[in-house]
Amino acid sequence: MKHNLLNITVAALSTLFSLGAVTGQTTILEQDGANNEFVVEDWTTNDPFSIVGTDKVNIQTNDEGILSISNTSAYTNIKVELHFSQPNSISFNMDISGPNGNEAMNSIISDATGTPNKAVVSFNNETGLVLDEMKISNPSMTMGIIYLKITGELDGTNAIATEDFDLFMVKVNPESLLIHTETEGQLSIYNDAGQLTSSHQISKGENTIANASKGISFLVFTNANKEVLSRKKIMR
Repeated sequence: MKHNLLNITVAALSTLFSLGAVTGQTTILEQDGANNEFVVEDWTTNDPFSIVGTDKVNIQTNDEGILSISNTSAYTNIKVELHFSQPNSISFNMDISGPNGNEAMNSIISDATGTPNKAVVSFNNETGLVLDEMKISNPSMTMGIIYLKITGELDGTNAIATEDFDLFMVKVNPESLLIHTETEGQLSIYNDAGQLTSSHQISKGENTIANASKGISFLVFTNANKEVLSRKKIMR
């Protein structure tokens, strides 16, 4: 799902993620490079020339880019839309996976007949997939992803039941962040270029963190095992 601003209430978030009975495509994740919405730390590449920025994800020829997705809901009929900075058609492979399965499509070819050059990949999976990773591999030329949208139809039968929206809540004040969490952990704050700006140990309960950064910041909350418990985007 596209990162939510933190003035959305927890109740609203709970409602949003519990719409299992709703049919039609639901946005799982949307990131627009024009708004610097790519989260650098969520991407992994192998080639040192495959550079991930907040405005564009570059994947070199024959390399692969893996996107980690924070999601606990199951979706059928998953669809991925990508826009590219290159004007020419690009072929590539794509895999989507989660703890309960995976789907793959090979030799995808982007449509460069219009602007932007784009690819829409429809997996048509009938079994709900708890999507937590997407891999793009073997592009025929250097690929510059400037827009990404993943949608699917919510399927309540395969959702992970451990999502807790009270686990990590944030209130943005002018000079600080007020954090309430049900478990201790570490909070890492990144700027819109994906650079770590500060790190804080968080105790169970209420925490006040001095922070007056303007613009977009990304919060990543992890436990003692370095597992990501929550990701949030804030804006001042």
